[in-house]
Amino acid sequence: MKNFLLKLINWYLYNGSLESDSEDDKLQKALLVIISSSLAFLAIFWGLLYIYLNLMAGYIPLSYSVFSFISLIHYFITKRFVFFRNSQLLLILILPFMLQAGLGGIHNGSVVMLWAFLSPLGALMFAGAKKSISWVLSFISLLIISIILDPFLHANRPDISRNLIYTFHFMNIAAVLIIIYFTIRFFASERDKAHQSLENEHQRSESLLLNILPKPIARQLKDNPTTIADSFNDVTVLFADIVDFTKLSERLSPQELVRLLDEVFSAFDHIAETYSIEKIKTIGDAYMAVSGLPTPSSEHAHNMAKMAIDMLKYINSFQHNGTQLKMRIGLSSGEVVAGVIGRKKFIYDLWGDTVNTASRMESHGMSGTIHVTDATYFILKNDYRFEKRENIYVKGKGEMSTYLLVH
Repeated sequence: MKNFLLKLINWYLYNGSLESDSEDDKLQKALLVIISSSLAFLAIFWGLLYIYLNLMAGYIPLSYSVFSFISLIHYFITKRFVFFRNSQLLLILILPFMLQAGLGGIHNGSVVMLWAFLSPLGALMFAGAKKSISWVLSFISLLIISIILDPFLHANRPDISRNLIYTFHFMNIAAVLIIIYFTIRFFASERDKAHQSLENEHQRSESLLLNILPKPIARQLKDNPTTIADSFNDVTVLFADIVDFTKLSERLSPQELVRLLDEVFSAFDHIAETYSIEKIKTIGDAYMAVSGLPTPSSEHAHNMAKMAIDMLKYINSFQHNGTQLKMRIGLSSGEVVAGVIGRKKFIYDLWGDTVNTASRMESHGMSGTIHVTDATYFILKNDYRFEKRENIYVKGKGEMSTYLLVH
């Protein structure tokens, strides 16, 4: 029985909706059906009450109910919402003034004309601000006419007791004000929801932007969307690469491969965040990060050394289907240029000899080691142990003196 009633209510509210309607359109149509039906039933009560008090004007709200239900049935059959909306607004606008005239004017009718104000209010809700103007002007016009005719209507007023007039005054004023209050409250609630939705979208956009760019750079890009390029004299760049990754990728499905990289690089991201290090990008199975920018730090090399050590600790404890992963890590300290490239799918990237040298340290390194340049060595030599390698030949650099950080 309960399910049947729910289905019946759902049919009644949404019978006039179209398949192409959005959820907001369906909700708006259902809301007008609820309001129209409620006012029609309320008009039946009002009309019967007037008739019980021997006031023939009671047939006016009853006729309103009849026309309202005819309009509703027409809407269910034709699904013409605009006609349904306008016919309901017209009935709500005209019938209260007619009832007021039948009761003998403004005072004798207990300002029942106030109900007509629901017409421009409804137009504002269901037709929009621009179209509601004509309904407001119509209400004002009928109000002026009723004031002009009021002395003539008062002279032919039916006999209604003083107490009953003031009782109806209270009922009409209170009912209309309550409806107006809840209408404004509905609009305020929808506005707050819209603001909250915009705020949530802003936070999501902000979060996505900060996943791409460092916070100061993201702020700079929003405040002044021009070319961003800065020079930093003292930074340490890290390149890390999984050893024999090509062989590993041949044994794994694409899904497994992506899951493995996601797990490993997410752990590296967490380590980078711990030491205030900026991840720059991943390139295949390679991971690139920098310490000392965009906020300069005198501890750039020390923080990067800590990260490199933690990365090796993590990778040495990580296994995938019984396979032990190994990494090569290269560090280089010095000057870089950092900036944002592109206008779509932009990226914060680094350029300079320090970047190229860090990449060479990784590629010329050995599995499970942290290979550093002499520039990084001289910064860290008093705080870490190093093993000096034999000079190596690096393309574009010639022979270089390099070290392995003992961890």
